[in-house]
Amino acid sequence: MRERVDRIADSWGDRTPYGPGAPWPVPAPSTATVPSPTTAPGAGAGPDLLEDLRDLHLAAAGNALRRETPAQAARAVRDEPLLALATACRPQTLRHLRWTTTMVKTLAPQLLGSPDPEVTR
Repeated sequence: MRERVDRIADSWGDRTPYGPGAPWPVPAPSTATVPSPTTAPGAGAGPDLLEDLRDLHLAAAGNALRRETPAQAARAVRDEPLLALATACRPQTLRHLRWTTTMVKTLAPQLLGSPDPEVTR
């Protein structure tokens, strides 16, 4: 992800959507990890796993906004190289958003609907 931010920022030069000479925001490294398929629902990891998925989804959404901002500006000023770069980044950005959305829709009912063995003891 950092490489794409750098490529887009380099293509803008000193112009940024945040004002002349203003730095591009750098996405904070996510502390979330990819959910492990071996994490069993109801093993006490449900809320933690959902929190990780939330963090991943918010990072993906932030990335989508960071890509879309220069894409719209490139359209407005007819900057074809920048538009081509932002457009090239779009499929992977949308793939990340779809994956996190699918994981939340799949896992949330399982994790929140199954009894926690720690509570039933």
